Amino acid sequence: MSYPYQQYPPVPAYQQPVPYASCPPPHWGWMVTAILFFWPLAIPSGINAARVESLYAAGDLAGAQKASEDAKKFGIIGLIIGLVSVVFGVVILIIIGLVFAAML
Repeated sequence: MSYPYQQYPPVPAYQQPVPYASCPPPHWGWMVTAILFFWPLAIPSGINAARVESLYAAGDLAGAQKASEDAKKFGIIGLIIGLVSVVFGVVILIIIGLVFAAML
């Protein structure tokens, strides 16, 4: 007598060892940079930096790596926005200074 069911491969008695991977860096420095140059992006940068170690401790290496990359990404974007704003502000001040100097 034959039963119509699918046969599955045998389950191993033990889990294969996972290669050791170190905890990704949380990039707190990029969060500080975002605070100094464009603070709204420091919030997601700080949240992601704080999540890195807890995700790693929970065994979610991919999530920890993603949080680390996001913390760095938001910090770099904050730096770029801040530097562009400073350059734009200096250019505007120079133009205003030249306009008022021409009025004299």
